[in-house]
Amino acid sequence: MVRKKHARELVAPLLEKAESAARQGNKRQAVAYYRRCLDVDPRNGVVRNNLGCLLLELSRDEEAVEVLAAERLTGAPKELPLNFGFALLRTGKLRAAERILRMVLDREPASEQARNLLGMALMQAEQAQAAQLEFRRVLRDNPQSAAAWNNLGCAHRSGGDLEEAREAFDAALREDPYNSDAHNNLGCALRDQGALDEALEEFGVAAELDPRNPAIHLNLAKCYKNLNQPAKALWHLRQHLRWGIEGAASEEVHALLYALEASARDDEDAR
Repeated sequence: MVRKKHARELVAPLLEKAESAARQGNKRQAVAYYRRCLDVDPRNGVVRNNLGCLLLELSRDEEAVEVLAAERLTGAPKELPLNFGFALLRTGKLRAAERILRMVLDREPASEQARNLLGMALMQAEQAQAAQLEFRRVLRDNPQSAAAWNNLGCAHRSGGDLEEAREAFDAALREDPYNSDAHNNLGCALRDQGALDEALEEFGVAAELDPRNPAIHLNLAKCYKNLNQPAKALWHLRQHLRWGIEGAASEEVHALLYALEASARDDEDAR
């Protein structure tokens, strides 16, 4: 173990290289430099926070949890617990996420980000009404928050309240017409109500705003399939696989791919 009084001097050049690599978009190289920093100074809070955030950007969520969970850190920024709660949420550790996020809110009751994340944790834990309460608390203080309106819509949809979900998504889009998540979620609510043409329009806008979002392409694929347009459905499903995490496709996606490819072959044979 490097003596503590020398750790800062040894970490400084590595930290500079890590931050430079991250700014240039070399995220994997930045991760390697941050890990070298931790080899020298395992309790450096700034390094752990930066590395955890970078791992979340790379969808390496379990690694992020491990990095951010360390205790008795030195110089830890105040946002580290919030990032830890987000990492726990991303990995489905909902009770732990709720506990950490409530601790953050005990210290910072006005933290809109923490309250939104708490609502998301409650929603994923199938506590739709409790989640709605948290999102409404955000909106009470900031009625212009498109993120909170969008989250409230998701909570209403998860509770089966589709009309209220649509109203919340519409409110989110009034505040931020370019919010791709709100367009996508509105499309889901419309699809749930059987309004496929309107849903398709919302999914299309979302894809224009965020063309590399795999979830949006999957929604488009399903919508086109239900509208008996297998060629367009297949194209969007392939985009879903292109932009998704390698090896993460579900059995449902593989079954849909098989069915659409079979349909495309049948169409060619018919010609």
